[in-house]
Amino acid sequence: MPIFVPVDTKPSTESRIEKILAGGGRIALVVNSASGRPAPKHEDVKKMLAGKKIAPHASSVFPAFELRGGMALGELQTFAGGFTSGPLVVVHRDHTHSAADVNTALGSAVSRSVHIFVGRTVGTHTGLAGLGTVLLRDDFQHRAPNGAYPNASQFGDLVFQYRALGHKGFGDFATVGDRPPTTGGGAAKHVALHLTYPAQGSTIHCQHFVSGPPGTKGDTATKYLHALAKLTAATGSPPTGVWSTLGSQGFASSHTRSHFPGLGQPKRWSIMHHIEITQRIMTAASARAFI
Repeated sequence: MPIFVPVDTKPSTESRIEKILAGGGRIALVVNSASGRPAPKHEDVKKMLAGKKIAPHASSVFPAFELRGGMALGELQTFAGGFTSGPLVVVHRDHTHSAADVNTALGSAVSRSVHIFVGRTVGTHTGLAGLGTVLLRDDFQHRAPNGAYPNASQFGDLVFQYRALGHKGFGDFATVGDRPPTTGGGAAKHVALHLTYPAQGSTIHCQHFVSGPPGTKGDTATKYLHALAKLTAATGSPPTGVWSTLGSQGFASSHTRSHFPGLGQPKRWSIMHHIEITQRIMTAASARAFI
């Protein structure tokens, strides 16, 4: 289930959320988003939740609150009081409040709360009441510039280890990473494409396909096609074995047509592939949704 952090409450944002829900998806929607220029107001996100596009799918939307460093627990208390039924999600990010104080702030909503912890060092989940805890971790080893990526890097083992760590669920940031979006900067000197794959020892690795020299700015399409040729040489075209996913098929189709779709679509294919790889591992482990 994705955690949706809105950057605005425009009709186009409502339509994107409606499309996910109408297709049978479920989401957690952060009502106190800190993203956007400016970030949307808490009240406006609540109005969007109650609007005609999202309200018909209310049972598939889990209101979420991000408890960040420096925030008073009174804000969490107000959030919990505003949603009197159904599961609530609390996203814990860089705060120092104790589990006991969080439980108190949630009040009667504590028993229907899901707690999601962002990061590698998590010490406050012990003692939290509710439906369960989830560990959300950024395991993608980002490099800058793109030319600095190695052929492969370790991604992580959370999909295999989350239960042993005491959690009912897990999450990651796929091959994008937990980084704020950036704008500007001009054309890249290299294009890098990324695909995850299960490796020996119950872990996931990430293979990086980087366009070759010259490392000069410009002609992004040619750089993309060069990186794509490396990717399809590894996956096959059509993709086979572990690479046989809808995401990889998107890359293969692009390669067959020598088509540059822009840099946004390859990121989507990479994310799709990672979700499918993760889903296969979870299915093999007989994992089930706990809410």
